[in-house]
Amino acid sequence: NAPIEVIQTYPNPADDMITCDIISNINSKININIVDALGQQIIDKTSNITVGKNHFLIDVSKLAPAPYYFSIKTLDGLCKYGKQIIIR
Repeated sequence: NAPIEVIQTYPNPADDMITCDIISNINSKININIVDALGQQIIDKTSNITVGKNHFLIDVSKLAPAPYYFSIKTLDGLCKYGKQIIIR
């Protein structure tokens, strides 16, 4: 089993907040990153995860309407999830 698994990221497209649901089998810190189409980091958030279901809210209200890329990395730097999100 992977240490973390993203169950859902919603809504997509988003206006102001994105919700990310993650299941974890470890207690750890993760980095939640959002980058633009040019690869520039727009949001970098460090959060704690615990064993079980974790629920994160990410404020995207100040982002310009465009496609962005969302990823979650463990402390060892391994990218566990990547997805395109649209801000409208």
